[in-house]
Amino acid sequence: MNVHERQESPSISLGLFKLRIPFIHYRWEMAETIQALFLFSVAMAAIPFVMEAFPWVSFEVAWTAVFWFTLVFWLTATLGDPTVPGWITASIPVVLAYVKSYPEAAHAERIWALTSVQLVLALLCLITGPTGLADWINKRVPAGLRAGIVLGAGFSAIISEIRVGGRFMKSPWSIGIATFIAFYLLWSVSFKKWQGENKLMKNIGRYGYVPALIVGSIVGLIVKEVPMPTIQWGIFVPRFAEQFATMSIFGYGFPPIAHLINAIPTAIVTYIILFGDWLIIDALRMEANQERIDQHVGFSIARSSVITAFRNAWSAIFAPYATTCGPLWAGVTVSVYERYKGGKDAMPTIWGGLLSFQLWWPILVFIVPLITLMKPFLPLAASTTLLIQGFACCYIAMLMSRDKLDLGIAGIVGIVLWRFGAAQALGVGIVLWIVLMVTRDKPKATE
Repeated sequence: MNVHERQESPSISLGLFKLRIPFIHYRWEMAETIQALFLFSVAMAAIPFVMEAFPWVSFEVAWTAVFWFTLVFWLTATLGDPTVPGWITASIPVVLAYVKSYPEAAHAERIWALTSVQLVLALLCLITGPTGLADWINKRVPAGLRAGIVLGAGFSAIISEIRVGGRFMKSPWSIGIATFIAFYLLWSVSFKKWQGENKLMKNIGRYGYVPALIVGSIVGLIVKEVPMPTIQWGIFVPRFAEQFATMSIFGYGFPPIAHLINAIPTAIVTYIILFGDWLIIDALRMEANQERIDQHVGFSIARSSVITAFRNAWSAIFAPYATTCGPLWAGVTVSVYERYKGGKDAMPTIWGGLLSFQLWWPILVFIVPLITLMKPFLPLAASTTLLIQGFACCYIAMLMSRDKLDLGIAGIVGIVLWRFGAAQALGVGIVLWIVLMVTRDKPKATE
């Protein structure tokens, strides 16, 4: 069957969107349900980032912010985007650095700063996706500048953890062991070979770096870097009134125009990082379409852009989210696609795997015993996540560079981004590109 003749799985057409309903358009998948229970710890790891941006808020208020994130988490695949969404992880240190450029005592300034970044990012997605500008921009942003932004995000992620006073320095054994195990599970050639030969290892590989977090947590308890959890019982009641008053525009008002303008460079950097997620999603679904001849998985940057824009605007209004909202959680999405490629018996439709994972999260956020069990280990999960992202950013930046000039520009832009911020990095990158790339001789056409 020709790939263009295949049909997508049934859905309800809503213009740009394609609505799918549980048990009508897809079956429930137990493997992804189990993953959701384990990996919810990573979602809750956003709490330390929220409290880093806004140190005056309580754990429960930051917990409420996660509720707002999960409330629209499931919209992504439900409306037809074939992916498990997540954070724009590589941009976290960049966004936090911008927010923390305002004094800790200036509560309103920090709220406005993060709100502005998410609102401008939402506007960029809304304008560039449906109009086709996204692809145009991606093709015309110099490779060295793009690589430098990704490299700078990697530098920021790693240095924020290993600096004096960083989380790694406070818990070197638990975070170090968890990170190295995670590197092995995600990138080791020997482990990939082992997965192909051993069913147990293949099953372990399905859960991404969760096994690394479990080992790191056990080590942390043994060496007393992590306190023993105190499990509480009950159902979480979100603290909406306190959260609105202390970390939203309902308490501090809409950001002034000056804040929206100041946030533009950081939002642009975040958007450039975000674009890489769309390329990965498209590559994953094209590979899946080659493996599965019974159905077609479609993808639209326009649709994904609108959904991503809505999620960021939602967070900006109700609870500014330090991790921002991205279209791809790479580890989980890859895991779902790998099972889907195993055939119709393994997973009849990709939407079953994607949504069996996503639809649990708005429920899990209310389970107090689960969250209080995880609470001591959240800094470990946050730190490991950033170190993994830092490693990935470094090699992705190298792959994005085409030649030595791109590598040189990437290195300088990366350092400037880490040390001085997004606006300076963009300025330096553009100047270097003009001086080194635009003025160089173009290769002669072959006769």
